[in-house]
Amino acid sequence: MLRKAPLGKIVAGSVAPMVTYYLFRKADMALPGAVCASVWCLLVMAFWLMKERNWDAFSTFGGIYAVAELITVLLTHDPDWFLFAPIVFGGAFGFCFLLSIVIRRPLLRYFAEQAVGVETFPEHIRASRHYMVVWNRVTLLWAGVYLLKAVVLAALLAWTTTGLFLSARATLGWPVTAGLLAFSFWYPRYYWGHEPELVRVHAEPNE
Repeated sequence: MLRKAPLGKIVAGSVAPMVTYYLFRKADMALPGAVCASVWCLLVMAFWLMKERNWDAFSTFGGIYAVAELITVLLTHDPDWFLFAPIVFGGAFGFCFLLSIVIRRPLLRYFAEQAVGVETFPEHIRASRHYMVVWNRVTLLWAGVYLLKAVVLAALLAWTTTGLFLSARATLGWPVTAGLLAFSFWYPRYYWGHEPELVRVHAEPNE
């Protein structure tokens, strides 16, 4: 389940578009830079999807973000939207994660089930309360991280330089997402494997 995020994805999908936008902006061509950076993100995503031939809920999530960013830049003709996008969409995604917990439909549960198949999770785990406990916690983590990212980026955009903001945006992009994915695959196994109630149920048929 756990897949290592290649350095190439981080550089191509997170660092390269920030450098592109920064260089265009320095040349007083901020709008073309914002469009090029957004298009670049979509092309990188399309490249990796075609190469890995794997489209899942996580890819859908990223695709919605990338397309929404590009469309908004094109419709508003405002290059600064490239700066605002991770703040606005990050906050919106964080709120969606929280809302999914409130309505008892944690998004990370559905992302995981769609990515690896619901049958991957043993029936005795799915039938226990601990199944939802894990996905509520993981979804809450994603919500907290996205909301915190939005706050941090908003503060940096308001009180620091554009260069520092873009560096922070790159750092809080692919690397943070890769970390969240790694934790989301590791933590359920760890929790279920160390929960006495589930360990006992799993061991009973073999006794």
